[in-house]
Amino acid sequence: MDCTPPELFEGQNLAYDASGNASVDIGGIEVPNPIWSTTFCDWFRLLVVHPFFKGSPALLAIVVQYAVKLRTNDRRRWPLENPTREGFLDDLAVGFRNPHPERSSRDLHSAVCRTFRQRGKELPVISSLFREMETSIRIAAVQSGAASAPFAPYMVATADIKGVVKALDDLHLGGVPAFL
Repeated sequence: MDCTPPELFEGQNLAYDASGNASVDIGGIEVPNPIWSTTFCDWFRLLVVHPFFKGSPALLAIVVQYAVKLRTNDRRRWPLENPTREGFLDDLAVGFRNPHPERSSRDLHSAVCRTFRQRGKELPVISSLFREMETSIRIAAVQSGAASAPFAPYMVATADIKGVVKALDDLHLGGVPAFL
């Protein structure tokens, strides 16, 4: 991917969620260890080399961002930039450009899909992956933070990475596993 995992995170509105890590003393203050856990790295490695992402850090970041949005029920705007030539991601960016306090990310994704199909276009594989993620990632009952709060990076937990891996493993296209 031509970048280190921390560089990928820093350049794509992502940050490692160290809240589950053991505490360490830094300058007399106990804080969660900011070093990525071995478990997190093991799962993340599976994504970095996965053929779905075609070596694109930006595409990987979009999928991880969506996983965090789902898990946390995040309803803030999504500053999504399309790294592909697929018009679907442009439509998705338009759908998520504003905060959406009344609608979940899942609902907005469905609305974008409906509009895309109404224009006679076939949904791309990334939409199928998002749909699979919507079933494999446990979504918080209440939304995180205020939809109008200033934008902060998506805090990525091991559960998010596991959810994406599971969705990729479970993804079927035309009844056939998408990736073997």
